[in-house]
Amino acid sequence: AEMDKYVLKIRPVEAIRDEVDISYRIDEQSVYLFEIRAVWNKPNEKMECSIAKTTFVKKKINGKYSGSSLMENGMVTNPNLR
Repeated sequence: AEMDKYVLKIRPVEAIRDEVDISYRIDEQSVYLFEIRAVWNKPNEKMECSIAKTTFVKKKINGKYSGSSLMENGMVTNPNLR
């Protein structure tokens, strides 16, 4: 749901989406963000160009799993980032 909202914000205007578009895929714990565009010498074929990948990793701290281990270690300064 949150990824849908984000992708809607960054997608190009509807007039050029046949030429270039942005989408994402979720595979287990990873989210892949990619660009969809025509192959330069075969305009009827589409290809995906990777933009970003993020993976959620649970870290075990003191016998408990923590999804917020990056914030606990001071690696994330803005906890509102997603």
